[in-house]
Amino acid sequence: MEEEVSEKPLHVQVAEAFGCTPVLNGETWECGDYGHSYSSYVNEDGEEYNDYIIPRYDTDWAVTGPLIEKYVDDFCFNLGAMGWCDHYQVSAFGGRLGRDIGWHQVRGETPLLAVCVLILTLKAKGKL
Repeated sequence: MEEEVSEKPLHVQVAEAFGCTPVLNGETWECGDYGHSYSSYVNEDGEEYNDYIIPRYDTDWAVTGPLIEKYVDDFCFNLGAMGWCDHYQVSAFGGRLGRDIGWHQVRGETPLLAVCVLILTLKAKGKL
């Protein structure tokens, strides 16, 4: 069975994994954990801007750092021979959560991308 690839940006997929939902034709996002809505608009130059931005889990250490502290039990950088197979690897087994969630290990090109993939993996397996 082939895995379905989402066309949504990674940070949006992570926000959805945490319960954020689009409302009003997808222009506004309600995120119960945050206590307010996020809205995005397009200005006259065609540039998107937001009055409340969905957190950029894929690029912002400030919003992803707490996820690392909560979910990640092991974090490493694997440097392959002559620069091949360089990747960041994160693992979770529930030690930080205080409950057994099984063993989950994923990779990403950056530390934050690896954490985003881990969050989506945990959500897909009902372990988030």
